[in-house]
Amino acid sequence: MLHSIEVANNIGLGTGENKDTVILKGINDDEILDFARKTITDGWNVRFIGHMPFAGAKKQDNDLVSSQEIMDVIPQAIWNLISTSPYR
Repeated sequence: MLHSIEVANNIGLGTGENKDTVILKGINDDEILDFARKTITDGWNVRFIGHMPFAGAKKQDNDLVSSQEIMDVIPQAIWNLISTSPYR
């Protein structure tokens, strides 16, 4: 997902500064740190949202990564970047 956003930005289809994402186990949970880094280094406003229900949705709540799980993944190294970010 992150790669697709970067490609869109690079070819002028800018998706704006706000990025909403639902983190799903086994799908994009490996991108949590990358999204956190983009928030700090590139000024993105990433919002990890818990659920986006829609008709025909096949995903179950147990596929979602909770807010607490997301916070547990982001290590101190990411928080240390905040002090040097031009976007803080």
